[in-house]
Amino acid sequence: MIPFRKLRQFSEKVRDEFIPMDPKIAAIFGFGLWLNLCSPAAMAEAANVQFRSRPADGGFPGEWLTSFSAGAREAGLANASTALTGAAAAYANPAAIAANTSEAEVVLMVAPLFDSGQYHAVSVSYPISDYEGINFSFTHLGSGAAERTDELGQSIGSFDEQNYAFLLSYAQRTSKYLSSGLTLKAVKQSVANLSSMGIGADLGLQVKPLPDLTLGFSVLNVLSPKLELKEEKDIFPVSYRAGAVYSFSDQRTFLLCLDAIITGPSSGQRVVRPGAALEIRPISDDMPLLIRLGINQREYTLGFSIQTGPVSFDYAAAFHELETLHRFGLTLHYDVLPPSTGKKKEELLKTLKQETRDWLNAGNYAQCENTVRRILEIDQSDPDAPLLAVEIQNRITAAQISQRLAEKHAQELARKTEEKAQALARLDKAKGLYLSKQYRKALETIKDALPILQDNLPAQGIATMSQAHVFLEEGLYVEAMQQFRKAVELEPDNREALILYKRVQDITESD
Repeated sequence: MIPFRKLRQFSEKVRDEFIPMDPKIAAIFGFGLWLNLCSPAAMAEAANVQFRSRPADGGFPGEWLTSFSAGAREAGLANASTALTGAAAAYANPAAIAANTSEAEVVLMVAPLFDSGQYHAVSVSYPISDYEGINFSFTHLGSGAAERTDELGQSIGSFDEQNYAFLLSYAQRTSKYLSSGLTLKAVKQSVANLSSMGIGADLGLQVKPLPDLTLGFSVLNVLSPKLELKEEKDIFPVSYRAGAVYSFSDQRTFLLCLDAIITGPSSGQRVVRPGAALEIRPISDDMPLLIRLGINQREYTLGFSIQTGPVSFDYAAAFHELETLHRFGLTLHYDVLPPSTGKKKEELLKTLKQETRDWLNAGNYAQCENTVRRILEIDQSDPDAPLLAVEIQNRITAAQISQRLAEKHAQELARKTEEKAQALARLDKAKGLYLSKQYRKALETIKDALPILQDNLPAQGIATMSQAHVFLEEGLYVEAMQQFRKAVELEPDNREALILYKRVQDITESD
């Protein structure tokens, strides 16, 4: 066993904060004692803030990657950054860099820690197209020097622990409402004269169901890094993150963040670590000052940001059980679209507008609307997009009216076809009644069908002849002769009508 006096003293100070560790592991991972910031409740020594009681644990391998953020803004928001956007937020969710593909961002952060420890982070995001972006993050967690002694307690120098993480992220905005991302990372740990490196991967997703609401989901260590110092092997556990961000801006910016991390070894008990934060612009949107408040299972946070042009200075204080921690950050935004890219953008917009008109002429209005949305995603102030949207809506309205008229015409045609079929059926029945000399019934049967069969000569003939026979039965010879004459006019070959006409004429003349 290699004793470390300074670390033993620190361990005794927070012995109620951690699960007891094997002495050999403590010798190799001495700095890991204070590295664990997710300890149970105690009274915050510096801020005198009461924390809740929580079950103790000694931390998990690689937990510093989820305990720390990559930017002071995220630190001021209690690391509730799964649904945030920007270069530093990609540390928690690789999909975070797909939201803004028009400018690059550089985020720097320095954080002094317990007992001369230190944490640094650098994140750089860069758009590679209108829908894609890449991000590089480098983080470093280092301990202060600790005295190294032999088994007799005599000093034989000092040692420290250094942790590094290199993250390369790629994200794509697949639609206006959905972004996805992938992070490949390399993690290195050095303790004294021992070191080890592991490779891992993270996956992320961001969804925007409402204009002011963003939901974020990520799976960290979906490919788990493995570190091995001497005989012990540390496998980073798979961690799940979920978060939501609601933003509102009227006269003052308002941002509400909710977050939760589910982590822990697969063979042990999983733990849930929630967080919540608020970001407001206390005066007005014209003032470059932002205030942040946050809380998670580990600490209370307070921060602010002052922006001037493309540069903003960020500060966060974390009131931890053991000590108040300070994080200092600097963020730089800069336009990455050179004139050639701007020209390419104009050409792309021109192509999309032509595509919109082609789809419009083809009658594919859904594709037209999708293309206009792409135009607005590239340039929200494009003057032609609203005009195209109005023209599309007018075409859709005209198409709907035309469709309704066509449907009405089809229904009218079907109705008339059905009525004509029924009228022809009545004609056949009337013919049968006429042949059986039931003239009155034949007339009643065919009468209602005459308006529909007004161009049908047999129907008009049956009606006229039936009416003539009814007049004969009633002794109305003059009226009967008129009907027979009409029947002959309708059908000159109607011999029955000619014969009956002459017979009735002879009867009336003899009288």
